Amino acid sequence: MNSRGAENALIVEVRLLGDRWHGQGDWPPSPFRLFQALVAGAFSGRWRSEGDHQGADRAFRWLESQPPPLVVAPLKRDAGAVPYYVPNNDLDAVGNDPRRSNDIPAATKIVKPVLLDSDACFAYVWLFKEGIGEAQRIATLSERLHTFGRGLDAAYARAVVEESSNVDARLASYNGAVAYPSVATDGAPGSSILPCPAAGSLDSLHLRFRESVGRFEQIQQGRTKATLFRQPPKAYSRLVAYDRPPRRLLFEIRELGGAVSFYPIRLELAVTLAKAVRDLAFEQLGKALTESGTIELLVMGRGATDADKTRRVRFIPLPSIGFAFTDPSIRRMLVEMPPDCPIDEADMRWALSGRQLSGIGYLDEETGEVRGAQLVATSSGDMLWNYGLSGRWAKRWQTVTPAVLPVRRPRGRIGGGARATAERAVAASVVAALRHAVVRSRVASIRVQREPFSPRGRRAEEFEHGRFDAAQLNHVEIVFEEALPGPLVVGDGRWIGLGLMRPVRGDGADDDNRSEAALPVAPDSIDEIDDDGEGDSEEIES
Repeated sequence: MNSRGAENALIVEVRLLGDRWHGQGDWPPSPFRLFQALVAGAFSGRWRSEGDHQGADRAFRWLESQPPPLVVAPLKRDAGAVPYYVPNNDLDAVGNDPRRSNDIPAATKIVKPVLLDSDACFAYVWLFKEGIGEAQRIATLSERLHTFGRGLDAAYARAVVEESSNVDARLASYNGAVAYPSVATDGAPGSSILPCPAAGSLDSLHLRFRESVGRFEQIQQGRTKATLFRQPPKAYSRLVAYDRPPRRLLFEIRELGGAVSFYPIRLELAVTLAKAVRDLAFEQLGKALTESGTIELLVMGRGATDADKTRRVRFIPLPSIGFAFTDPSIRRMLVEMPPDCPIDEADMRWALSGRQLSGIGYLDEETGEVRGAQLVATSSGDMLWNYGLSGRWAKRWQTVTPAVLPVRRPRGRIGGGARATAERAVAASVVAALRHAVVRSRVASIRVQREPFSPRGRRAEEFEHGRFDAAQLNHVEIVFEEALPGPLVVGDGRWIGLGLMRPVRGDGADDDNRSEAALPVAPDSIDEIDDDGEGDSEEIES
């Protein structure tokens, strides 16, 4: 890994003494949080009286001038929130009478820790070209770190300076997800805005410390003394967008045996296909791994709570799209594992690659053979362009498979006022679905209908819907105020293939040049041609 000619890397590793982290407000813990912890450790305790403060200052000023680092956060599980009731230290309010301490109102403090493995490690990687001496000084100062998070999060740190060519191997050795500085906005799925050190951060921390020491001042007011409190100035930092991409595996659906021809699945059977792949993953992983409860929770979703939604595996059938006359049958499957999902990518690939899909097949009347489908791992991601995983971002998005909304649209003849109220409720349910899918970008407009947006699409009620009510299925068009990348999957059925959206590019008002230039045509435009040069076979019902 080499960023802008960087030849060296400063890697700071932080480990907690316990298995819980109580910091709040950012995940992964921001680089500025580490910067504060390093400064607090470097100038506190027995080191307050050391004479070489200027050397430490030079090192931290060098660090604050560097580009944002890579951040590695360990796998986590969100614990439940626990309220603590702490009496306020305000005995003056009851005339300094200890017997009236029960009359002092108690402050409510909500504690919601993050659960980690016992060997969890946070890592921060700065890539740089010049300043090897300052980096070595930071590595030495990092050994003074004593807490990371809140005051009860005791921790220690170790740092090394090495060649940037070793960074990739180092990142692969961590049991966690890597967050990269990016051009993503805070509304994009999987993105977050983290404070980072900036020029002036060290001086602002020194000033805040000095002001905190003298924040209480007693003044004489007649015969009584009063205590004034002055809020110390906030520390200075800059906000940087970070992206924690999930791990994605792409499979092609091929005929069993030769694996030459695609095995197209009808668009309406997206749920049936997603369930078949999900059940196959559960069966194979359950046989090979000992954490059967975790597999059942994160693959099947049984017993999953709101805290588990950010760790669940998504099975996303990808219909072939790109042109008005492209056959929209499903020929590919995308398996997406969130950053905090503990299932190893290699294990998931082993569980699915080359496996036959149960319950999907037909009898060839000419040969008498049963023709089935299998999953074939592929690195060809051309179709991903059509779903926003590459190319230019978009503001306008439309569903390819209908979204499951908790509100049913009214049918039949109703009054204008009742219809307007119902349409507002449906629009509100779309906003709620975006919130549940962790899409925080502001919405400019919403359109909900039964009819597909593509000429060869299918009406919402034609889709196999499983346990959901068919009246809850709707095609949705959303226009955001800011362009977003894909994939975008919304609604209650987003775990099993419903609610998949495609970006609408080509309209100047809807495009955004944040990413690479848009391609003039979709790379997968000839998807209807098989590898053997023949057209796709007739669509198969499974």
